[in-house]
Amino acid sequence: MSLSKKPTLLVLALWGAAILWIAAPAEGADQCAPEQAEKMPAGTTNVKVTASGQPAAAVAGHASNAWNSSCNNGLPQFGSSGTVAVNFVSHTGNCPGCYCGWTDLSGTTINSATVHIYSNKSDGTPCTITEQKESGAHELGHVLGLDHAPDLVVCRGRIMKPVEPLDPPRSVTTADCAAAKEANSPPPPPPPPAPQCFTDSNCTGTTPYCVGGVCVECRVDFDCYTGGFVTFGGDALTTGSLPGQKFEGAQFTCIAGYCVAVSPLVVHLPDYTSPTGAAQNWWRDLCAPEASPVCLDWMGNGNITCTGWTAPDNEAIGFVAALSEADLTSLAAGPIPVQPSLHLFGNVTRGPLGDFPFPHGFDALASFCGQPGTAEIDLTACGERLFVWVDNGDGAIAAHEVQRFDTLGVASLGRVRQVGKQDQCGNRALYESHATCVDRPGRCGTWIDIFFAPVAE
Repeated sequence: MSLSKKPTLLVLALWGAAILWIAAPAEGADQCAPEQAEKMPAGTTNVKVTASGQPAAAVAGHASNAWNSSCNNGLPQFGSSGTVAVNFVSHTGNCPGCYCGWTDLSGTTINSATVHIYSNKSDGTPCTITEQKESGAHELGHVLGLDHAPDLVVCRGRIMKPVEPLDPPRSVTTADCAAAKEANSPPPPPPPPAPQCFTDSNCTGTTPYCVGGVCVECRVDFDCYTGGFVTFGGDALTTGSLPGQKFEGAQFTCIAGYCVAVSPLVVHLPDYTSPTGAAQNWWRDLCAPEASPVCLDWMGNGNITCTGWTAPDNEAIGFVAALSEADLTSLAAGPIPVQPSLHLFGNVTRGPLGDFPFPHGFDALASFCGQPGTAEIDLTACGERLFVWVDNGDGAIAAHEVQRFDTLGVASLGRVRQVGKQDQCGNRALYESHATCVDRPGRCGTWIDIFFAPVAE
């Protein structure tokens, strides 16, 4: 980008007036420090300044200090390190069509720049060191995203105004600092999208309710039971629905306008093989033809939801369960009905206040183990109440179906990641974590939070 001095005061004045007439600055903008199209990347905080020879080194130091000291905070700082690089170079000879220097920018996005400082003005008149330093500060203004100021009386003495006869010395002012700060501020957020709807009458099909200008499936949980619009999955990953199918009494929660199904944590046991031989997608066995659905009171409020379940002969899939001393005593006398909100870990697990605060089972398990908000869960610290339950398909916990986790050799769970897989039954594997072993390297099974699709009884 060549920044050159215009030939005469008269031509410059007319040119400046024409530009102001064609593109007047926006209301509130500083006409003596207009923004240019070329900018540094958003978020730039430091600019590395180097120099090749003299007087370039002296000019670079003065120019950097002129902006740093005048503007204090709020601007990218010029110094010895930074993500944008500016190099000052000395030249002997006449500045080509310019005063005492010009700047070569790397492009519309300024990742680097070269400031050329000359010994003479374009007409051959020698540049004094003061004039060279002043030019250096002007060129750094371009690095900060500022364009030339017009030739107006009010702009005389401002750093971004090209020099004309009778102009006073230029310097960086507080107004220049404010303009440079504005030029380096992040762009305003885009306007909100136009509303899809204004009333429910604008919404049809699987999204019949108008909420905040958007057509959604539900406003409250009750809409998930009566509207017949059921989305399988959890939180932001929900997609798809079954229009026209009603699941009376099914337990769904309305989250962000979508009906979310129930979820328990399931685990692939390391010493067993899936009946289908599917190692990577073992959880798809929950949709096997021989897997009969179970109908459970998932939230402990008397409403029954029927979902897919594990097959009777599948010893590779277990549910992560918490059993109290009272539960263990009862098991000695025979099987006990599973209560998902108390025994299992998922979005239906009751919190300490009796509510349902957990978006998925890994959050519920971390809270149970006294490690809420952790990236990894130390299973050895979860106590003796944590079990794996390999059900025979009837939804009741029997003594021979449970095994304490501290006897399985599982040490911890790694970072939870979103996966968003779905089987042909509509069950969704949305969150996944790999377990590590106590006594050997490698994985000790995979844990997945399954969001079950409801099925008819």
